[in-house]
Amino acid sequence: LDDDSIQTEDYKYLRETLTLQKATTEELIELFFLEKLQLQREETEVNYGTLSVKVYYDNADSSLHVEVMSGKDLPALDTNGYSDPFVLIELCPSHHFPSCAIEKTSIKKKTLHPLFDETFKFPVAVSQLKQTGACVLFTVMDHD
Repeated sequence: LDDDSIQTEDYKYLRETLTLQKATTEELIELFFLEKLQLQREETEVNYGTLSVKVYYDNADSSLHVEVMSGKDLPALDTNGYSDPFVLIELCPSHHFPSCAIEKTSIKKKTLHPLFDETFKFPVAVSQLKQTGACVLFTVMDHD
């Protein structure tokens, strides 16, 4: 049999399933974040608003600086037609960044267009940031 006749959709599905089943938990977590990043790159609609951030690495103090600047057109989650948003900032996957805590912005009351203007510093090595699946996860939450 030649490769083309073997490479059926069923074969590809079985091969992928077996590969996932032999993966470690850490490898599965890395794959999860890589898939999320790919989905984000393909996303064309903005359903939940926009978060403006700036992320850069400072070699002088070996740290990743994350600036959460503002939000725009966030969904209204309170009965008054507004939200009380704040942002959680996390370096993922956690097994790559065991010493980095989840950071949190201040809560901005009654707004759908919050101005955060807050900077967070994560002490990490460049090698950690280059690991498979490494990413910054931003989660916008409503306070109440």
